[in-house]
Amino acid sequence: MKNKARFIFPRLIGATIIVGLAALIITTLFKLLLGMVFVAGAVMLVKRLLFESRQDASVPYEFHNVRSGISPLENRNGAGHATAVSPVFSKTTNIIPIN
Repeated sequence: MKNKARFIFPRLIGATIIVGLAALIITTLFKLLLGMVFVAGAVMLVKRLLFESRQDASVPYEFHNVRSGISPLENRNGAGHATAVSPVFSKTTNIIPIN
């Protein structure tokens, strides 16, 4: 029994150290990635707030949705949001079935 303990304990200690170092490295990487996600989110939030404040000062409210295809006339339903996007012009074609 004494020989078995002398054989197993050094290997058990070595395996424990290796597993502990691997867990330390993995948790450190996870914390770094999580921190980078939070920092990127904060940067994007600040950037968006700064961009919106600059946009509000320079562009009238009716023209905020011009990039999304909503015309300023459709954006006057009181809530400030368009209810539907309708085409500016449409071309109708008559389809004649051939039997």
